[in-house]
Amino acid sequence: MHSRLRACVIVGLGVSLSSTPVVGQELAEKEFPKANATLKDGIKSVRSIREQRDGRVLVSGGNDQPLLLADFSSGKAELRIKTGAEDDEVRTMGPLWAWSGDSTASFDAGKARLMLFGPDGSLARTMGVGSAPPSASPGGAPPGGGRGPRIPSMRYLVGTETAIGVGFPARPASPPNPALAPPRLPYPVVRYSLKTLRFDTIAQLMPAQSPRPPLSPNSSNAGTMVVYIGTAPVQSVDVWAAYADGTVAVVRAATYRIEWFSPDGSRTSAEPVAYAPIPVTSGDRKRVVEEFKRAADAALQSNPMRTAILAINYDEPASWPTTHPPFRGDIAPLVDARDRLWLATRCNKDEQSLCYDVIDRSGVRVDRYKLPPRTMIVGFGKDVVYTFVDSKDILQRHPLTSSP
Repeated sequence: MHSRLRACVIVGLGVSLSSTPVVGQELAEKEFPKANATLKDGIKSVRSIREQRDGRVLVSGGNDQPLLLADFSSGKAELRIKTGAEDDEVRTMGPLWAWSGDSTASFDAGKARLMLFGPDGSLARTMGVGSAPPSASPGGAPPGGGRGPRIPSMRYLVGTETAIGVGFPARPASPPNPALAPPRLPYPVVRYSLKTLRFDTIAQLMPAQSPRPPLSPNSSNAGTMVVYIGTAPVQSVDVWAAYADGTVAVVRAATYRIEWFSPDGSRTSAEPVAYAPIPVTSGDRKRVVEEFKRAADAALQSNPMRTAILAINYDEPASWPTTHPPFRGDIAPLVDARDRLWLATRCNKDEQSLCYDVIDRSGVRVDRYKLPPRTMIVGFGKDVVYTFVDSKDILQRHPLTSSP
């Protein structure tokens, strides 16, 4: 057993670690390896990547591009399934996971089914795994999966029988006050059995504080919608991810410390990762506001009430956090092929770029990389990492062999 991991096991047996953050010096940031392949064939968004043995990749995208087969050699990306209500169409495309053999699995929450795809992205078969949300079809009848329990939001698949995802938070004690920000309610991270359709709670985490709900236009405000801007990118919240063996890693924002929840129920933890707090600047605040407005504008384009909205006023927060958290709680951590966590974080000095801390299975940070502006990591393959430049709709593949 790795000596650092052995120390973590001892901690899980009762020897406590420091509960305070470790303040460190400014960490050196490596420039991200240059791309050795790019694809510019009209990919509009990337939610998940699944690398195939022949070097092609399956790409889970937006509603109009739910699944693409991208080939860096030819520079082409082909649509493999469409969005729709038919059996050979998908309602909501989830993350892409490894299945048995060369198959790829994904969860269609709208139809409560697991979809299995061949190496070329063709739909091979589907499996009902519970009940779809009531809004998925007229009258609340689930279009796929039949009767069954409500299904958590699946994020990871372990083998062919267990999914790990987010369950349902408790209902608030009283109806929310529209004049106030909604209360923060903890949400459960759960394991879900695809065989028995039962789930058990792994951990309870607190989400970021949401802003006050938008104020819809009416006769009293002359058709003006008021949208309240949130501060999620700079809020300090815990995040989680799952490894291939089913272990769940929870990263605590207060101390930058990782706790592991194993499938057998045991719980271990690592020493805090040192970091240097970075002040939230006026540039940071401006960028958060601009990104929020851009996302809200895109969402309002499909809102049926859009024609009744004569003007939109964006209400900025009255207060902001003074320093950045050690990592971004609004960007989900990723796990690479070596079981290392990649956590998005604010770069030391460059406000426009995004950095990633790379933390190994023993809780040690082994690298920090700086990505170019508007570039995000979207997936991993064997010794490669995939990024997407959302301002240019470019998918890229980078070699990644320097770290141990």
